[in-house]
Amino acid sequence: MTATNRSILVLLAAMIVAAGPATAQSRKFQAKSCNACHGEFVAKVSPRKFLHPGVKNEDCESCHLRHGVVPKLLLKQDGNALCTSCHAPATLGLDKAHVHGGVKSGACVQCHDPHGSEANHLLAAEGAGSCYACHDKAAFEKKVVHPVLAKDGCRACHVAHASAQAGLLTKPEAVLCAGCHDPGKPEFKTAHAGYPVEGASCATCHDPHASEQPGLLKQSAHAPVASGSCDACHADAGSAKPFALKAEGEALCVACHDAGDLKAGGTILHAPFEAGDCVGCHDPHASAQPKLLARKDNALCTSCHTDQAAPVAFPHAAVEAGCVSCHAPHAAKQAKLLTQPGEALCVSCHEA
Repeated sequence: MTATNRSILVLLAAMIVAAGPATAQSRKFQAKSCNACHGEFVAKVSPRKFLHPGVKNEDCESCHLRHGVVPKLLLKQDGNALCTSCHAPATLGLDKAHVHGGVKSGACVQCHDPHGSEANHLLAAEGAGSCYACHDKAAFEKKVVHPVLAKDGCRACHVAHASAQAGLLTKPEAVLCAGCHDPGKPEFKTAHAGYPVEGASCATCHDPHASEQPGLLKQSAHAPVASGSCDACHADAGSAKPFALKAEGEALCVACHDAGDLKAGGTILHAPFEAGDCVGCHDPHASAQPKLLARKDNALCTSCHTDQAAPVAFPHAAVEAGCVSCHAPHAAKQAKLLTQPGEALCVSCHEA
């Protein structure tokens, strides 16, 4: 190597050493906020009326780990545990006896948007709209709607998270109803034929939300209830015991319902029917189910026949349609209360 070449190499080495610190400084990573990369998210959420503090203050790491699992940001905790790390359960009333199903299942985000919303309390929708995400809206929009529901929504009677009262009511049922419907007013007494119903459960006869019947009576109302003839079954309204029954059990029912008609020629009797336990299957006042049934669909039958309640991979269509597709509810000529003999029953639906 010539002296000239050695001189050039020495000069280059000196230049590299001199430039070293500047080059290292220029390569240093600059910290960025989450918003710097997640611009699409910011543009979507930031204009909303109500923002979660973590979003508003750009403190994404109050809920998220800095680096998530692509393509999903990793939360610091699962489900409601993340929410209750800031929102103490007691302040939400979660120490009460009855907790909203969505809260209990660990899904605050069923009702709330965790980032921002146009609705107060970060609700996913305005007013009852968030409730209808789980509760069938049609049940609350029948011909006759409870005025307080139409005016003030669900929160007029229900607590959102938890309550000491069943059904998440804000107060005990009788107290809650009496807050609007004064039992002392003449029109109230007239509507209830003078009976002191203020001590009873209003939901026995009335649907508190909406109904196809006048006076919010439930879908299936016993004829004496619908006509205001409570004295058909009970003692006179002015008696010492106005709710005392005029007869006990089956003896009261057969005063109007002919047992022979209910048997329809059947000789094998359903156990509760044979025992005269009509109210084991029917509500004597009113019901949301047809024929005054005490429970919905097959739930009534499986409340006694528990062995038939187990889920199966391939359910018989007739079972899904209802137990009474094949079985008579009161009496039948066939064993197991079948409505037709063996094969005849099957071929009534399935071609031989």
